[in-house]
Amino acid sequence: MNKVNTDFIKEIQKYGAFDITACFNCGNCTAVCPLSQEDGSFPRKMIRYAQIGLKDKLLDKKEMWMCYYCGKCSETCPRQAEPGAFMSALRKYAIAKQDITGFSQLLFKMPWLNFIFLMFVALVFALFLYGVRVENAENEKIIEIFHIPYHLIHDMGIIILAIAGFALLAGIIMMLFRSLDIKELIPIFKEKKPGVKTLIWLLIKEAWNVGWGEMLAFKRYQGCDAEEDTKGEKRETKVGFLMKPWFLHATIAWGFFGLFTATVLDFLFKDPAIRVPLWYPPRLLGTIAGIFLIYGTSVVIVKRVIAKEKKYSNTTFADWWFLLALWYIGLTGFILEILVYLPEVDPKTADILFLFHVAPAMELIVLAAYTKLAHVFYRPIVLFSYNLKKQLLNLKTSPREEKQSDNE
Repeated sequence: MNKVNTDFIKEIQKYGAFDITACFNCGNCTAVCPLSQEDGSFPRKMIRYAQIGLKDKLLDKKEMWMCYYCGKCSETCPRQAEPGAFMSALRKYAIAKQDITGFSQLLFKMPWLNFIFLMFVALVFALFLYGVRVENAENEKIIEIFHIPYHLIHDMGIIILAIAGFALLAGIIMMLFRSLDIKELIPIFKEKKPGVKTLIWLLIKEAWNVGWGEMLAFKRYQGCDAEEDTKGEKRETKVGFLMKPWFLHATIAWGFFGLFTATVLDFLFKDPAIRVPLWYPPRLLGTIAGIFLIYGTSVVIVKRVIAKEKKYSNTTFADWWFLLALWYIGLTGFILEILVYLPEVDPKTADILFLFHVAPAMELIVLAAYTKLAHVFYRPIVLFSYNLKKQLLNLKTSPREEKQSDNE
């Protein structure tokens, strides 16, 4: 028996602006949503759970991660309840609940604390990286930076890295177990009895579908650009390709992953003392990725400032920080690249800019468990688990049963 908790909505409202209490469950939001399906209807179902306070049921549902906040539901809501903003806030709430440290709840709810903490962590990483470079150059064991012992900065940086890494790993494991739902999965295995080869094939297939379809090609997100006409037939919205929401989202993702990959390749295979040409593969990859990142973040920032579209009208501090951090990383990366190829540039100038570029980038990755970036990990896990269970349920019979049938 479930107990109604009407105060639960107030808790979610701390993660974003919406007035879901105005909703009278007309179902318009679900009807206009391009991605809502019979086995995954939203936002209506999620709104109803929130209205009566079914917290655990909400967190167990895949629907919050199936939404890309195209804004159509909010645009057509007769009560201006902002169901799209509600779904966005719900994802932030879920991210906070997956954080075992509880710190992300404070960051999402208190913008001033978020700002102070982010500035502090960026400063620690900047000093940490500066100390490493000086120590490597001068081969000294202890270096004081602004009268702060280097070993203290070093230890603080390692502690932050360890806590953040543990929090993200724990969140991923918790999300995986929550989305797979072992109690639901065991009866499916007992009924279908899939063989090892079948199970391995399904795992590889769904990992590919989610990795390629969701994280790189954004095939489901592309469905947000389609809308139904009066005859119920889907047609493309009249928006230029370069301005489509899915493409803007994709350029930011491609840019981020591309820069991360280029940085890792540089770190593993390139000697910092050697100047490489612009067409050096990791450098070329980083340049192209930077262009994507700058373009996507710039357009989205402008759209959020103008705030004419519902999708961009509700922007929290967490949204602004995430966008501006990505834009800043892309911009400083290009400036740093230009300085590298300019003649007679003071190495110290390049070193200082390098710190200003790398410290926020390092901070963004390390604090993934506490920011919007966590959805990069959580969404694929939930969709992978959902698709896997769906494929298992659709199995007609097990390979063993098929073999027995053939022998008969």
